[in-house]
Amino acid sequence: MKLTSLLAPELIFFDVPGETREEFYKNILQRIAKVKALPASPEQIAADMIAREDAANISYDAGFAFPHVRYPMLTDLDIAIAIPAKPFKVRENDKQESKVVICNLISENTSVIYLKILAAFTRFVLSSPAEFDDLATAKDAEQFLRILNSSDVKVQSTLCAENVMKKDVLTVKSSDPISKLLDIIAKEKYYEVPVVDDNNRLVGLASGELIFRSVFPDYIMRMDNLNFLSRFEPFETLFKEEDKSLVKEVMIPVPEKLIVRKDTPVIQLTMTLLKEKGSTVFVLDDKDRLTGAVDYVDLISNILRG
Repeated sequence: MKLTSLLAPELIFFDVPGETREEFYKNILQRIAKVKALPASPEQIAADMIAREDAANISYDAGFAFPHVRYPMLTDLDIAIAIPAKPFKVRENDKQESKVVICNLISENTSVIYLKILAAFTRFVLSSPAEFDDLATAKDAEQFLRILNSSDVKVQSTLCAENVMKKDVLTVKSSDPISKLLDIIAKEKYYEVPVVDDNNRLVGLASGELIFRSVFPDYIMRMDNLNFLSRFEPFETLFKEEDKSLVKEVMIPVPEKLIVRKDTPVIQLTMTLLKEKGSTVFVLDDKDRLTGAVDYVDLISNILRG
């Protein structure tokens, strides 16, 4: 399905003013309200969009923003496109100014198609930066849609791993000290960290659990009554050895079933997590390089709360 088939020309707006997201969102929604009925006032919907962004700590780093909100009274998905009069950072922590804003009003039954549309647009922006620049400087809806059509931007029929995975996953190498692994776990709140080689190929998996298992004697692990434990020696061992011990001493092979491809359907990888009792699946590209990871937080954030 072509992306343009889901866009209404009358909901594509140009030279939208606003130097803050509060002003900008309100201005978009006021224009939408002239075309179709809204479930609430422009001011209230703008406030709801901002609250959702802040709750999820969303940042817009690819040159476009996608404010959205879900209302139970809606029966369909309404997509409005807005070209700012002047590109601006929608949120303070954005890495880039947004040149295109996709405003989405989502019903309870259209969350998946919304994610597919967002994924299609993201692929287009990342793979065709020159065409995206043309899109951001379009003067009318006809030109905007013509650029998308010529780039053959399509919406996938199935939601896949690449649509929900976290990118830029932090990794370690087997030769790194455990201190680097500990820093990533503590700072990024990773439960487990992938281990890669010099070509970014997945060679293992390390975690906080594996680190602690490495310093607790086997005989303690076999005991049921642990009331006698009170001393701090295992932690002292970690403090002393974290810069000397290496990741390869605590890593394990990645279970083959927890490795998926970018085109693996989300429903399949979810069932894999459940059946294999894993916390993360790792996504490889067509050259077997690590390209992303998906855990339960990603599934909840991108689908149930997307």
